Amino acid sequence: MNAEIDSIEKLLFSQYKAYFVPILLLVGSFLIIIFAIVPQIQNYFSEKDEIAVLRRKISILKQNYETLSRVNDADQDVNLQLALSALPTNKDFIGVLNAVTLASSHANVTIGDYAFQVGDLSGKSDVKGGLPINLAINVNGGLSETKRFVDELLKTLPLSGVNNIQIQNTTTTVLIAFYYRPLPPQKFSVETPLPILSPEKKSVLDKLATFQSQPNQSPTFSLPSFQ
Repeated sequence: MNAEIDSIEKLLFSQYKAYFVPILLLVGSFLIIIFAIVPQIQNYFSEKDEIAVLRRKISILKQNYETLSRVNDADQDVNLQLALSALPTNKDFIGVLNAVTLASSHANVTIGDYAFQVGDLSGKSDVKGGLPINLAINVNGGLSETKRFVDELLKTLPLSGVNNIQIQNTTTTVLIAFYYRPLPPQKFSVETPLPILSPEKKSVLDKLATFQSQPNQSPTFSLPSFQ
């Protein structure tokens, strides 16, 4: 029986041995493609993606360098101080009182009692991103005097808005909201282009530059009370 099996195997081998070598070569080539060539192709595309990312980073760094090279430090300092005068980073009570003093002086009106108030705790604001400091102040005069005072105040820094006006005989109570805004956390990434001052924002700064400001001076009336 074993002899017959051996004889059949030898017969099959002799008949198909011409195909064994091509089959082995084909299988070997297939294995080489799977385990050698395919990984190299994958590495090629991976490295190509990494090169593209690196080129983008280099392009952004070059763009940021060109942006910084065009920046005038003196102009940037002026713009920063102007923006901080318009919208302080904290509750600048002295700045608020200075603005009231300056506005009343230009309007030629006298100021009576006043008090800072807690205000709306919901955080609503007429100035985008700004938080209010509410001040109730008495203006000695009627509608005409109050209008002159409010007109001057709205042209004075820090930014403010009038929420309410109550006229009683020769005294007018004005509820004013002055605004401040804490600076957000600063994040810098080499993958992000530096922002530039847009024409719209430059126009806002130019308008603010026409406003009145009286920094670093003490108010001409007594310290405030709080309600």
